[in-house]
Amino acid sequence: MKHLYDYLRGKETRKDKLPRLAPSLTTYWKPEDLDDQIELMMMSGRFRDVYAAREWLEQCQVQTAREALALLPKRKRKSWLHRLKLWAQGLEGSYPTDPNRAGMLEWMKEQRRG
Repeated sequence: MKHLYDYLRGKETRKDKLPRLAPSLTTYWKPEDLDDQIELMMMSGRFRDVYAAREWLEQCQVQTAREALALLPKRKRKSWLHRLKLWAQGLEGSYPTDPNRAGMLEWMKEQRRG
C-alpha cells in the first residue's frame, strides 16, 4: 500500500533516478567533433540531438551548458489522477494506445485501393 501511495504522490524511486539510454541507436555525428558544452548538455539527458542542443545554446546566448540548462522550462508534473490511470492500466495489462493501429490503418488503405 505504501508503494501505491508513493506512486500516486509522485515520489521518485531509485529506478526513476537511473540514467536512461536514448531511444535511437544511430547517430549522425561523430563524438570526437563535439565541444565540451554540447557534450554536457547531451549527457544531462534533456537533449537527444546535437543540433537541438547547439540551437538552444545559441538561442539562450550563454557560454556554459549549466546556464543553458537552467533556462530550460521545467517538465510538467503528472497529476495524481493521471498516475492512477496509468497504474490501473499497468495492472490490467492494457496499453494507453492501440499497438495495432498503424498496421490496421495500412490494411484499411489497401482495402480502399483494391
